[in-house]
Amino acid sequence: MVFDGYARGPSTKDHEHKRRMENKVVAPDVCFDETMAAVFDQQAFLANDYNKERLISKLVHHLTVEGFIVEQSDGDGDADIDIVSKALVMAHEKKESTAVVAEDTEILVMLAFHWTPKMSDVWFVSESNRKGCRIQKKLNIHDLQQKLGISACHKLLVIHVLGGCDTTCAIYGHGKRTIFSMVNKQTSESVTEVMHSQHATQDEVLKAGFQLMAVTHGCSPSDESRTAECLNKM
Repeated sequence: MVFDGYARGPSTKDHEHKRRMENKVVAPDVCFDETMAAVFDQQAFLANDYNKERLISKLVHHLTVEGFIVEQSDGDGDADIDIVSKALVMAHEKKESTAVVAEDTEILVMLAFHWTPKMSDVWFVSESNRKGCRIQKKLNIHDLQQKLGISACHKLLVIHVLGGCDTTCAIYGHGKRTIFSMVNKQTSESVTEVMHSQHATQDEVLKAGFQLMAVTHGCSPSDESRTAECLNKM
């Protein structure tokens, strides 16, 4: 089990957290223990990072005592990355299938991007409650890769960022399906690979970013004059 960490300093996710908290009630800091009865609404209680961090700390302790393997991401880390990393290591080292129970789209995107045929099967399992009924969905990552295409999967991280995630805003007026279709059909892997590379120069990232933005605004990256015209209108 992997839990998020909550740093007390600035984070790249702060603006998204602030947007999500608009018009929501936030409970004050509560110094609670296991014997206390709940006096706040659950959503209001968990909307306070201090309360959430304290609750997770107690959960980690009790789950560990019960024999579960539990980790908490550090304050600067991200649980989604840690979850995917652990799952892929297990899939690489073990022959049996690995099931990842999660709700975040980021986890599904990273699994589809990083999974390779050398690993055992990985399943993405999500659960939801609708009208009192628990609904469980299972996706086999290998089957998902085959359906989307390997080339499309290699572009998924960039597509997901352009469509909006915890640290970036979505492009106005463009849904994830539209962005997926545009980037997958009109952008080569070499462009998205630049965005993935830790060694890409600032100029290379800037050029690749302009090409991606041009595509999402209806321009062909191969038509440099038309691309420049589109970019000037942004």
